[in-house]
Amino acid sequence: MLTDSPLSAKLAEDLGSGLCEVVDTLIEDIVLMRGDGWKPEDTNFYDRLPIIARPLYRLRMAMDLLFAADAMAIKIFGPTKSQLGCTAEELLFYWTVEGARAVSAPMKDDVNDELEDYFDSALEDTDFIFLFDPKYDGIDKIKELHIQSLDPKDWFIPFNPDRETSPLAWPDKANFLHSKFFRKKSKGEAEK
Repeated sequence: MLTDSPLSAKLAEDLGSGLCEVVDTLIEDIVLMRGDGWKPEDTNFYDRLPIIARPLYRLRMAMDLLFAADAMAIKIFGPTKSQLGCTAEELLFYWTVEGARAVSAPMKDDVNDELEDYFDSALEDTDFIFLFDPKYDGIDKIKELHIQSLDPKDWFIPFNPDRETSPLAWPDKANFLHSKFFRKKSKGEAEK
């Protein structure tokens, strides 16, 4: 569970810088993709993406990542902290942390320790790391491992119905309607 303790000013500043860099890069890609004659490898975000997702990086994916970045930012910086809700948010947090490390290198030990603790508490798990190593392609298909689908088309699906993610990035209405914001409350939930 994500800690409710406030981030230190230095870590909040570094994470904010990392997030701004991720969001700015996505916006630059969206502007590029709205034009003619571009290829996925011409974009700024292309090299960050796991190899499996690079051929699929188009305007819709860039916009979905931007929406998911907004949801992730609310969870990380908002007044009530909550765990990240889908693979896309975990990837975006990973890239945000990379950006935070880059802007504050070398990071002081106390800030680095706080970042590591925060990183671990924000994530459901670190299965998304398998995306960056081609030798693990298909590992999510081994049922006994209980790994969430790592297929890019599933990145935006909430890990479970109670996880809030950006509804703007959901791939279909079935997932949208399962959100706890939109499903009909049971009698027990209505009384809470």
